[in-house]
Amino acid sequence: PWGGTYPFATSNALYPKIGTAAYKNIGAAFTVTPPVAANDQAAALITVSPNPYKTTGLNDVRNDPASHSINFLNMPSSYTLTIFDVSGQVIYQQKTENAVNGRAEWDMFSKDGIEVASGLYIYHVAFDGREVVGRFAILR
Repeated sequence: PWGGTYPFATSNALYPKIGTAAYKNIGAAFTVTPPVAANDQAAALITVSPNPYKTTGLNDVRNDPASHSINFLNMPSSYTLTIFDVSGQVIYQQKTENAVNGRAEWDMFSKDGIEVASGLYIYHVAFDGREVVGRFAILR
């Protein structure tokens, strides 16, 4: 159905040939995984995606209610991620050593196994004697 829509794309040398596995995978789901951030740069690079999180957003699989998650990107190789609610209660904590990529995923379940509610949350990332504090929202 998209044939001829973007003729400049199909004429590119890197565009997959019709009938190949690469051609069948055009538009397939994929996850972008950032590299591990250097400790001296991580404080400026750490971000949350999506922010705000919205139910049935682009990052969710619509027919799988367990697929929702929030990603912390550009994380250092060793860190402790702590998530608080606005009253200061620890909701979730994850300690990671020697990570292979710069992405930390949270499934939005508390440390007690309960799915968290809509609201504002605060994250704290501690690494190499440094710390980063930020916030994100969940809208259900």
